[in-house]
Amino acid sequence: MTTQITSRTPDVGQMRFALDVIRWYSIHFPELPAPYVTLLAHPGHTALGIQAPDQAAFEMWREALEFDAENVELTGNGTDSWLRLEQKTPKFQVQVQLTCHQIPAVAVRPVEGVEVAA
Repeated sequence: MTTQITSRTPDVGQMRFALDVIRWYSIHFPELPAPYVTLLAHPGHTALGIQAPDQAAFEMWREALEFDAENVELTGNGTDSWLRLEQKTPKFQVQVQLTCHQIPAVAVRPVEGVEVAA
């Protein structure tokens, strides 16, 4: 009797498609700013993290990835703000989380002559 052991631990082969995304963009869009890249592998699911160095780089990557601008989220915690967009790449069907940190928080300035209800 043969016993087959199946592992729920992800292997490096599972990350192949996410690595293909970075390789393909490095060949076809070599002018894109170099991001900080992470790969998260879970059983049956791999996610690619692309952290852009600034807002302009975030927008360049968003356009190259063909991600919808209306899905960009501005998130903050009171001391820091960041841009976040998560969706699958049309070409590779790989889940990508595109982010950009250190977005300046802009306080709303009162308009002269307009009262704001408390």
